[in-house]
Amino acid sequence: MNKEKLVRLTIWFSFLLSIGFYAIVVAMVKVEQKESTINPTWVLIWGAIFAILPHLLKYFKSLREIHYLVNYAIAEIPALMGLLIYFIYTQKDTAFRLIALSGLSIIFLFPLANLVKNKSKDDYNPVQ
Repeated sequence: MNKEKLVRLTIWFSFLLSIGFYAIVVAMVKVEQKESTINPTWVLIWGAIFAILPHLLKYFKSLREIHYLVNYAIAEIPALMGLLIYFIYTQKDTAFRLIALSGLSIIFLFPLANLVKNKSKDDYNPVQ
C-alpha cells in the first residue's frame, strides 16, 4: 500500500473517530433542560442534505475532483449540528440522530474504491 492510500485511510478513520467522540460527549455531558423552540424535523432535513451532499458531488463533472478532505468535512457537518442542538436546545435524541447520520455518511465514504481502483502490481505481496 502506498503512502497516499495509507494517509487517506488514516484520515477517514480519524473523522470516524471524531464522530464517535461527539456521541460520547453528548452521552456524558449533562445540560440543563430548557424549553426548546426548534423544530427537529427541519434540523434533521438539513443534516440529511449535508450528509448526502458529498455523495452527490461525484455526479457533477466540475465538482468531481474536490479533495476527499472536503467531502469528509461536509459529511461531518451533521455531527457538529448535533452538538450545537444538544448544547443550545438540549435535544439529546435529535443530536444522536444527527451524529448517526453523519457517521453513516462517513462510513459510506470509505476510500476502498480508491484503494482497489488504483491498485498496481507493485502493491501485490503474497504471503509465503
